[in-house]
Amino acid sequence: MGYLCYLGPLLLIPLLARPKSRFLRYHCNQGLLLLIFAVLIGIAGGIATLVWLVQGFMNVSRGLRRPLSFIGEITLLK
Repeated sequence: MGYLCYLGPLLLIPLLARPKSRFLRYHCNQGLLLLIFAVLIGIAGGIATLVWLVQGFMNVSRGLRRPLSFIGEITLLK
């Protein structure tokens, strides 16, 4: 049951099945924090990607070689 605590919405199963278990409540809390963090990072990551996409398009349309904010100084291709 403890494993279900970390599988998103499935954390409701152990929480409802054994609501008085301190062990399961602890891991359900941890799983809920993980779920919230993952959603927030997903939203923030999506917004950052959109901003960088627009920056990249603007740089190309203006004929500029300007690095993207935060990640532009990383070189993967030489």
